[in-house]
Amino acid sequence: MGQLPGRVAQRWIRAALRRYIPLGLMLTLLVGCTRPGVAPAVVKPTSPPPSPTAKGVAAQAVPGADASLAPEFVYGDETLWQKLAVDAYTASGEQDTFAWLQEPVAGDFAFTADVESDWGDYGEAMVVVYGDGQSWSQGCLIFNVTGFWQAIRANSVYDPDCDWVAINEQELDLERNAYRMTVRVSGDMATLLVDDRTVASAPLPPKINRAGYVGLAKFGGSAPVTFRNIVVQNERQLAQAATNTPIATKAPTDTPAPTRTPRPTSTPEPTLTPRPTHTPTETLTPLPPTEPPPPTNTPPPPYRPPTSMLIDSAPGGLGTLLIKNGTSADALVVLAGLDEKAVKTAYIRLGESFTMTGITDAEYLIYYSKGEAFDKATNRFTQNATYQRMDITVPFTTTATQYTQVEVTLYAVEGGTVGSEPVDPALFP
Repeated sequence: MGQLPGRVAQRWIRAALRRYIPLGLMLTLLVGCTRPGVAPAVVKPTSPPPSPTAKGVAAQAVPGADASLAPEFVYGDETLWQKLAVDAYTASGEQDTFAWLQEPVAGDFAFTADVESDWGDYGEAMVVVYGDGQSWSQGCLIFNVTGFWQAIRANSVYDPDCDWVAINEQELDLERNAYRMTVRVSGDMATLLVDDRTVASAPLPPKINRAGYVGLAKFGGSAPVTFRNIVVQNERQLAQAATNTPIATKAPTDTPAPTRTPRPTSTPEPTLTPRPTHTPTETLTPLPPTEPPPPTNTPPPPYRPPTSMLIDSAPGGLGTLLIKNGTSADALVVLAGLDEKAVKTAYIRLGESFTMTGITDAEYLIYYSKGEAFDKATNRFTQNATYQRMDITVPFTTTATQYTQVEVTLYAVEGGTVGSEPVDPALFP
């Protein structure tokens, strides 16, 4: 590795001394991504997740069948999933995990479930449609509901070119911690509903599978979620429900017997109307004038920028930095030089990822802050703010055939090798 500068070596030593402490960040350096026109080098950051199994039996390949479905889901790791009832499943843990419907679906279908989370609005319900029965896959649809945003995506949540089919950033009233999630695919349209109200709808993008498995999904370190009262209807069942609904026929009513016409009564003699008595004029008591109270200003909702680059003072390099925010709060990530001056700053919402691009060759420090109510004038959170710095420097180098990719997770992961240390807010770049 060569001789390290004194400051960097000290940080490596501090990281080694803290190896007995569970660390909350994982850093992966990937060297080998190829410039256009250059022979590619092999780059694979992680191995694919294991296939879901039920008592050692793997999920079957997709035959394109259209059978009647029972909501029976299979999963491989019982430490991440629990079956609470016939149609109730809950997921927890700090890694991506799936529970797959045993029978595949083809063509039109509908999925409905009651979704609960102890985290209320921060609960994140995800349903994968037309998947491969293993993990995120090309051609699948991903339906996502939280109290802050709702979306329909395609392919993979980790794909930088992830196809956002439809997104709705409306905040939903989910304070009761339970809501009804409905997913529908009909013809060339995909629709997402919450409590029978449409929150996202769009035509299917090209190259979407029309046959595959339906899966309950939990993303990384997101809040635990429970699916209850699950109903899955395939194309044939939907057609039967539309044609076999009986129409009630009203029973005939009996014709009533004719009513006898009463005899007319004599007209009474008119009664004299008495003359009106004079009403005295009411004396009005003047009231002191009152001024209406000034209107109360309604405070605006806390500001939340979309996941994006906020500051880029040094574009032009080939290096990239992928940040995954699987925490329960929004994050501000700063890439700074060894002089502790900010080079690039990105805002990443909870449960989302972002890739910094155009990083020039140098060694960098990585700072991050988490909190609520972002102030765009100061680039700081104004509520529940925390400030951290990774205790290593990250080198970026470029050769004729290779450049550097860096991947960072802002949540605890098994096998994490990089620690962090608190930073004085006044020293945060």
